Amino acid sequence: MKKVVIVYDITDDKTRNQVTEQLKNFGLYRIGYSVFNGEIPSEKLAEIERVMKDFIITDKMHIIELCNKCYKKVKLLGNAEIVEDSAFELF
Repeated sequence: MKKVVIVYDITDDKTRNQVTEQLKNFGLYRIGYSVFNGEIPSEKLAEIERVMKDFIITDKMHIIELCNKCYKKVKLLGNAEIVEDSAFELF
């Protein structure tokens, strides 16, 4: 299983909505307007990369893989919420 954070900046509303739905369909959790996180199998991560290449042409997306140790060090502040299956720690 891979722990990932995916961040994107997409200008077109239609494309952004399609990306959002695709990431939800992959089982990722929306933690911000253009930010998702979750834990997924390696083969699903490869599939996400393939699918997203069709959407991300002139815009930006960062797919950040985190090791277990680093994932557990993520700290949440303010109104940040713990999402199901997340290893994020709330402060």
